[in-house]
Amino acid sequence: LIIFDRFRLHMDFDLLDFCLIHKILPLCLPAYILHILQPLDISIFSPMSTYYAQEINKLQVLVDKNQFPNLLAYAHVKAFTQTNI
Repeated sequence: LIIFDRFRLHMDFDLLDFCLIHKILPLCLPAYILHILQPLDISIFSPMSTYYAQEINKLQVLVDKNQFPNLLAYAHVKAFTQTNI
């Protein structure tokens, strides 16, 4: 099973042929229900993105690859709460 949204570039004949050959069931979901099926986008990743942006704004610095893990860890701890999960 492979799940796609209705974005036209995700589905083409080569992909469908590949799925058929390899006995993979392609499931194409309607766009209007994706928010229901992707609850982490709303409950976890949206707050995580907000916390990450707030921390960058507070520090007022450009983030380099050395700072990124610490900022991401901060946002992760703030967003992944029992309430959000």
